[in-house]
Amino acid sequence: MGDNGAGRARIFSAAPTVTEVDLKPSLFFPDAAAAAGFESKRQSGTGYSIYRLTVQFGDCDPANIVFYPNYYRWFDAATHHLCTAVGLDWISLRDQYGVVGLPLVETGASYRQPASFGDQLEIESHVVECGRKTLRLRHLVRRGETLLVEGFEVRVLGARHPDDPQRLRALEIPEKIRNALIEGSPSK
Repeated sequence: MGDNGAGRARIFSAAPTVTEVDLKPSLFFPDAAAAAGFESKRQSGTGYSIYRLTVQFGDCDPANIVFYPNYYRWFDAATHHLCTAVGLDWISLRDQYGVVGLPLVETGASYRQPASFGDQLEIESHVVECGRKTLRLRHLVRRGETLLVEGFEVRVLGARHPDDPQRLRALEIPEKIRNALIEGSPSK
């Protein structure tokens, strides 16, 4: 890593060639220096979770590299895992607040190294920003100590629109939910 946090990565494709490209510090998060250093922003007492999975044969392309949409599927599962880990189960969210889901409004990922069939992965997830109506989540996908993918999601608490139940509207995030996601405790 140089002074600017840039590194080198190999881009693998189905073709037998390998190309090296420069990696820049993450543009997805305000703390690009920490992201470029692959440091976790996890702190004692904060709401985060670790979602573990094993890469299956069907998750990979013919070159035995995880097909990129699977990361977004895993980010979604990791977000639900985080909500459950901090005490926000879907039945309670629906019954107390009318939440029918956490729709995505923005998402992205930076791929640093490939994962393959049989790899044991951990996705560390936490909320890095909680606005009036939006949540910004960060997902770090690791194989052991190696950071493979850095992803983000921006989500809203979705509820049925009162004038048209076929539409959703974004709810303001209640303090109890905000505390659970940021601090890891729904009762604070």
